[in-house]
Amino acid sequence: MSLRLSLLGMLSSHSMTGYDLKKMADNTIAKFREAQTSQVYRELNYMEDIGWLTSVIEIQTEKPNKRIYSITPTGREAYLEWLKESPLDEEKLNVSVFLMKTFFAGDRSVKENLDIFKQFKQACQRKLAEIEASFRELAEFQIKLPEHQAHAPYWQLTSNFEIAFYNMCIEWADKCVKAIEIQGAK
Repeated sequence: MSLRLSLLGMLSSHSMTGYDLKKMADNTIAKFREAQTSQVYRELNYMEDIGWLTSVIEIQTEKPNKRIYSITPTGREAYLEWLKESPLDEEKLNVSVFLMKTFFAGDRSVKENLDIFKQFKQACQRKLAEIEASFRELAEFQIKLPEHQAHAPYWQLTSNFEIAFYNMCIEWADKCVKAIEIQGAK
């Protein structure tokens, strides 16, 4: 459902093709909600079927024709209702399989735990690099689509959170490695 409503949000400022929506999703929401091309088109078809979107085919002579999607008043209403819902699900605010397994890590060897936290740190470093790169792409995207300027500060807030989160995870992983090394030396 969140992908569906995210696509509506992207269409709320202007009409786009499925290709453009996928590209925008890859440069924006993919950091916290990945979407496969097939999922994007499946959601677009579903939303058109229920009346949240309309589409027109633009005939092109030099290239393949393209379908351009637009949000309907009903779709805009559904999107705005979704935005009004609280984004906090307090029961799931701190759900993490990784932390759950960390809690029980005493049943693994010191070496296994060291390896896991080193891998976790590397994964966080890769994610941080991806976010920083996508943030630069997002800035370019904003220049190309000035109608999204109202969204720009919120896109930056999201990126700032992710950068702070992954920096914190890297620092935490370092502390975990040190603590496990001390434990293993005993």
